[in-house]
Amino acid sequence: MSKAYILYNPKAGSGSIQDDLDALEVIVDDDIVFADLTKSEMPQCVLTELEEDDYIILCGGDGTVNRFVNELDGVDIPNEIFCFPCGLENRFAEEYHAEYGGNPFSFTQRMKTLSKVNADGRTYRFIRSAGFAPERCRESDLRSFDSRIMSAMRTYLSRYKPVGATVCVDGVEHRLAQVWIATTMQEQCGAQLSLTVLHGGSKLKTMATVSSLLKGKISEPRRGVSVFCGRNITVTLDEPRPLQIDGETIPDVVSYTATR
Repeated sequence: MSKAYILYNPKAGSGSIQDDLDALEVIVDDDIVFADLTKSEMPQCVLTELEEDDYIILCGGDGTVNRFVNELDGVDIPNEIFCFPCGLENRFAEEYHAEYGGNPFSFTQRMKTLSKVNADGRTYRFIRSAGFAPERCRESDLRSFDSRIMSAMRTYLSRYKPVGATVCVDGVEHRLAQVWIATTMQEQCGAQLSLTVLHGGSKLKTMATVSSLLKGKISEPRRGVSVFCGRNITVTLDEPRPLQIDGETIPDVVSYTATR
């Protein structure tokens, strides 16, 4: 009989992961093995226990999935992998029209074609986005995306300062002044990557476009917004800023390169 290995992040979502695990237990018909993804031996030890018909369910949000794919970068996993979205950020699940607490969706094929980003001498795989942006909201009691947008805006206005940047897309350089946000995403340019840069203008004027940019709704150039598409994208800032990879923060980064 098949077993479902549920790898969960105990800090996912609002911290009430047990409620989400209970809900998932109702959905899954097979025998279940729960495993804390944040423990040092995970997820590698789970792979040694998997039999042919067993499968994995990742229980959490974008950060949980990101941790899994980077821990197992280069490892061939023949078993089926599913995602059960229940994190603070579930933007990746939106691509599959999946909602918080909805049915698990297959992640098996997507995991084999993820893009990579190199920063600070390390290479990471990302499921949806990587770029320079204000630090993500960390309040444990926020679940609605609109609330997180407002929190990010407050951070954006109070602490984040624009900086000059050089963008190189497939060998072609572009110089931009007063860059607020530079985010590379996977899905907007098909087989290529897309880079959306918010630059110029005052804090009050740029506020009007921050919400749309963070929600991924800006895909065409407009005043103060530049959009580039390519397979190799490098963004270099004049001063270090936090780098966000699927919602996980790497502080004080000057440059990153994303490749498809």
